[in-house]
Amino acid sequence: MILVSNTHELYHGLCSLDKFENEYRFKLQEQMENPETCQRDSLAILRAELKNRRRLMRSLKKKSFWSRMFEEVVEKLVHVVCFLHKEIPHEAFSNAGTDDEPVNDSPNDHETLGSAGLALHYANIITQIDTLVSLM
Repeated sequence: MILVSNTHELYHGLCSLDKFENEYRFKLQEQMENPETCQRDSLAILRAELKNRRRLMRSLKKKSFWSRMFEEVVEKLVHVVCFLHKEIPHEAFSNAGTDDEPVNDSPNDHETLGSAGLALHYANIITQIDTLVSLM
């Protein structure tokens, strides 16, 4: 869970870093074009903040799935799938295997996913894992 949390934080941090770098480049270009209108202090502050964010991202890369071997990441994904399979409460899918339940269209009577919903849920998980593996 720590790896997942750090990877999540890394993803959002990299997106933020990209925006911050673009802002820094824009300010730098603006200063090059009009040196008298820009404040050098603000550019120095931006540069220092950019350096700190890059350092934080390097640290997060070491603590996340980013620095892990492919085999280790796949092993963790297999553990997640097995955990999901074991931990899905039986009560939520009490009629999942039976299709002889009466069909009732009222929204209040749909408390379980049913077999089709469960199959769709697992297919979605498998598709997401496949996408992750193909990106590596």
